[in-house]
Amino acid sequence: MTPGSSRATASTIAIAATSPLIVIALGVTILGERATAPRLIAIAGGFAGILLILQPGFRERDWPMLLPLVGALLWALYQVLTRLVAREDTTETSLVWSALIACAATTFIGPIGWRWPTPGAWALMAVIALMGAAAHYALIKALDY
Repeated sequence: MTPGSSRATASTIAIAATSPLIVIALGVTILGERATAPRLIAIAGGFAGILLILQPGFRERDWPMLLPLVGALLWALYQVLTRLVAREDTTETSLVWSALIACAATTFIGPIGWRWPTPGAWALMAVIALMGAAAHYALIKALDY
C-alpha cells in the first residue's frame, strides 16, 4: 500500500472512525455506563463495517497503519477522561489544564524547526488560537453534559 494511494487514505479514515466506538466501550469500563444489548449490537456492527472497509486494503500490515488506531484510541480516551473529570472540575479548569499540557508537550518539539513568523502570520496564529480555544471550550462543555 503506497502512502499516497486512495486505498491507504480510505483505510486511515476507516481506522480513525473507530474512535466513537472506542468511546462507547471505554464509557462502559471507565465511566460505568450501562451496556445494553442494542448498544453492544451497534458497536459490533460498527466494527464489522470498519473491517469490511479495511479488508481489501489491509493485506499489508505495515506499522504506519497503527498510527490512526493509536490516534483514535487517544482521542477516545481524552473524551472519556474529560467526561470523568467534569464530575469534579469546571469546564475552565479542564481547558486550562489541557492548554498547559499541550504547551509543555510542544515546547520540546517546537524549537526544532522554528522560524520567526511574519506579522501577518502572528495575526493568523492569534486568530487560530482564539478559535481553537473557543472550540475546545465548547467540546469540553458538551462532554460535561
